[in-house]
Amino acid sequence: MTASPTAQGTPAGRVRWSMIWLAFGAVTINYLDRANLGVALPYMTEDLDLSKTATGCCWAPSSGRTRRSCPVPAGWSTASARAG
Repeated sequence: MTASPTAQGTPAGRVRWSMIWLAFGAVTINYLDRANLGVALPYMTEDLDLSKTATGCCWAPSSGRTRRSCPVPAGWSTASARAG
């Protein structure tokens, strides 16, 4: 599927690329968050003398943060895009 050269200048084309860049940014932040926690968690566990349960409680918020925070703004943006 090829797009015409003028398709990127349309409002729909700009919105599409904005959404792609926002998704890329979210995935990048999620990756960096998980990578940093994955490196730091063994040291945190040792220094703070955390049990496996406490370690799991440290890991769980990082994995669920995006799933809890993104659906509402995504719904609002979808609703406003359809209305406009």
